[in-house]
Amino acid sequence: MQIEAQLMQKRLVAGTAAVTHGRFFVGTKRGIRVRLGFHLGFQASNSHFIPIQKGWCAFGKVTRLQKGRNVSMAASENPQKKAVRVWLGSGSVSRHALMKEIMEEYGELMTFMGKVSADIDEKAIRYDDPRQLVLALAHAKADAILEKENGFGGEDGYLITCDQVVLHKGCILEKPEDEGEARRMIAGYAEAPASTVGSTVVTHVRTGKRVERVDIATILFSKDGLPQDTVDYLIDEGEIFWCAGGLMVEHDKVQPHVVSIEGGIDAVMGLRKETVVDLLRACAAET
Repeated sequence: MQIEAQLMQKRLVAGTAAVTHGRFFVGTKRGIRVRLGFHLGFQASNSHFIPIQKGWCAFGKVTRLQKGRNVSMAASENPQKKAVRVWLGSGSVSRHALMKEIMEEYGELMTFMGKVSADIDEKAIRYDDPRQLVLALAHAKADAILEKENGFGGEDGYLITCDQVVLHKGCILEKPEDEGEARRMIAGYAEAPASTVGSTVVTHVRTGKRVERVDIATILFSKDGLPQDTVDYLIDEGEIFWCAGGLMVEHDKVQPHVVSIEGGIDAVMGLRKETVVDLLRACAAET
């Protein structure tokens, strides 16, 4: 339950009423930003103040906050509190970059233990439904990593595994196997929008408890598609061969040709940050 409090949304929207969650007390009013984390701090702005109900949360005592005052609780108030250990079960450069961004925001709550690879035969797992396919692959990766790492020696922490395919004109596209396939995939994006279908599975490594989610994002490219010299550059660089559908919207040579993205660029890159935080909270709540 501890991480559930730690990862309580730091991004509460302005205008929401004070809420309670079990023993955890959070409040906000319009113009107020509330942050609940390693240090529990509340800031007031303008002429508002936040009435916080007295009580106890996982980190210590929460008291009433007066206008203009900041209240924070250091970790020393609860010596049992420690950062959550997280492993990323992916060799993807894009996912690793996104995980680093998550750590920049939540680093005081998590300890990133590094990347681990599953080394499974993804082609051996087949489903016609893209949602079912990416979930099955993410679970298979978690199974393989836990066996390979011997359950991380019984450590208390969370393993994140993912998979993604691209859905284009009714067809499921995975990583291109050769240059010809990569070129055909990229050329097709000028003809119709592409959607990424990505799964995220969070496993509590000690108990095996898992939670999952599928995120979908849709990308619209310009009608002219990518210039030939850009395609040549991407082929020579080689990174697209590690991306479902050969899709790298974050690439600086691709971005100018993207008209719109619905669902978030992080989802397109294979790891929606909000999903990671939400699933860590959900998994912790059930363990």
